[in-house]
Amino acid sequence: VAGRDLGEVAGLGSDLGILISNDEDALFASTKADVLIHTTTTHVADTYDQLKKPLAAGINVITAAEEMSSPATYDPEATKLLDDLARKHGVAVLGTGLWPTYVDIDIPLLLSAGSRGVQSIKYCRHGDFRAYMGSVVAKHFGMGVTKEAYSQGVKDGVIVGHVGFEGSFERLGHYFGWTIDKVTKDEAQFYGPAGTTTGIRTIARGWENGVQRIEMEIHVCVDEGWETYDKFDIEAEVPTHMMIKPALYGTRPVANVLVNHIPALLQAKPGIVLRSTVGAFAFGSEVGKYLSDR
Repeated sequence: VAGRDLGEVAGLGSDLGILISNDEDALFASTKADVLIHTTTTHVADTYDQLKKPLAAGINVITAAEEMSSPATYDPEATKLLDDLARKHGVAVLGTGLWPTYVDIDIPLLLSAGSRGVQSIKYCRHGDFRAYMGSVVAKHFGMGVTKEAYSQGVKDGVIVGHVGFEGSFERLGHYFGWTIDKVTKDEAQFYGPAGTTTGIRTIARGWENGVQRIEMEIHVCVDEGWETYDKFDIEAEVPTHMMIKPALYGTRPVANVLVNHIPALLQAKPGIVLRSTVGAFAFGSEVGKYLSDR
């Protein structure tokens, strides 16, 4: 796709006058950008490797890498390297996305604002997975494969399911005063008439001294008519329960979450920015309108 117009590749129906490049050195040397949106990996170490050049060029970064919601939980060494590099060049790096961060950290934190003494949180997502079929996400979840292929994929480390439970648990524990010392997971696969997976369910639980503090369930399906929702239950001084129905669907909400964090990113201090030191909203004008003096 190098050399083609971004509008053409994105299927917008018209050119944007922005050519896709495969020469990152030339691109970062010639482009005066405020923000780079990074959506090409999952792990902290890979994120560090891929962001060295844009950070050195003085570009702030929003990354959708799942481990970047709480990078030190997964890779303290690579986290320090990334944080040091960003600080050196005076730019900020923020990890965010739909899940982890928006639905499993931001919304529970917001819902808790009307209470005190939070004892536990449950979040359940019944999602329509059809938008992800054929993507690397479907490959990681093991959707659309036989039982034999699923078992082999798990053995080979290709099928890993949802990445981010541990980081989300660490973040929520940090804000609510819990020390999550154990994470358990229960997984199930559901097969259709063709003998391939049509549904995947994972329930992860975070424990503190034998007490369950957090439960998160992700149950994705490709069946027609699958009922979808995002459900939140917060047990506290004032219990709070909320359901979003139907669930947020597809990849557009993911892109929107990344874009909507631009104003907050540009006001952040250099280095890695963690939740909830940023705010996101569906800004309705030029980004600059929402920026205070830096």
